[in-house]
Amino acid sequence: MDIACLITPLIWSIFSLNDSNSISGNDIVYLFCDSKGFIWISTVQNGLNRYNPATSKFERFTYNEYDTTSLGGVNPLAVVEDNSGQIWVCLFGRGINRFNEKTKSFERIRFEQNPGANYHFDECNDAMFDSNGNLWITTRVGIIKFNTTTRAFEKFSWISAGKSFNMFTGIHIDKSDMI
Repeated sequence: MDIACLITPLIWSIFSLNDSNSISGNDIVYLFCDSKGFIWISTVQNGLNRYNPATSKFERFTYNEYDTTSLGGVNPLAVVEDNSGQIWVCLFGRGINRFNEKTKSFERIRFEQNPGANYHFDECNDAMFDSNGNLWITTRVGIIKFNTTTRAFEKFSWISAGKSFNMFTGIHIDKSDMI
């Protein structure tokens, strides 16, 4: 199906406080179409939405400070999918979250879970998987490689002529796993 046909209804969707099937906010920062055909929509300060083109309905995922299985923050950015169909979400200032489809809940992953790492990846901007299943995360302090199996992090940063070049806002990995 043509992606323009899927997104066209989104253009006319407007947030409505009284309609739980509407999008959670009008300020969209990221769109991602997963392998099941759902469109994931990140909004500014209003959480994450999943749009079902078959029903023309939105499902909202929002942050709740009292529920550790809710979305981990109010500002989701990038949404990516691994080879097994798992959805991963980058949140500004709140790390990454892994979505559990069965329970409609999120597992929150932050740098504090790795004592001494001090990566500050929780200010992530974008992410992408390589062919080995590693999640590469761009941040203001470099690029982080996250092994989703071992849960190990590895930081990559660059210094040239005494200057740090570590603010990355996007990422692309080609078929040869070149970043």
